[in-house]
Amino acid sequence: MTEIERVATQDILNLRRDVMRPGMDVSFVMYDEDNDEDSFNLGIRMDGKIVSCVTFFKKDNPDLPYKNQYRMRALCTHPDYRGKGFATALINKGMSVVRELGAEAVWFHARVHLVDFYHTFGCVEYGQPFPVKYSCMHINMYKVL
Repeated sequence: MTEIERVATQDILNLRRDVMRPGMDVSFVMYDEDNDEDSFNLGIRMDGKIVSCVTFFKKDNPDLPYKNQYRMRALCTHPDYRGKGFATALINKGMSVVRELGAEAVWFHARVHLVDFYHTFGCVEYGQPFPVKYSCMHINMYKVL
């Protein structure tokens, strides 16, 4: 079974960049919330390196009526390790952790071509698709815990 562990932000920045913003400076995948006390990263290691990760920030979305929300961000898996269920495992674990922390909802910006994947977790989209600089079209999604 694959083990999920908490990992430091500095240990996932290259993976974030290589998957989400290839060829760009690592600063494009650093977020102000990375250093917040209530933020955490989960990762999966294979062959001694982190190959899949996700980040959760304690951050309320004013468009949603729920208290104590978390934002899920930067879910990524190295291309050589896709199709093994790592992203699914990370989402399930992250949702479990924030539920235990008292969160009522998790929200995120999903790439529009991945909406059906997020539906499998009970997530729903709202609003209209929007462009993200240096990326592709995204849409707001959330899950009530």
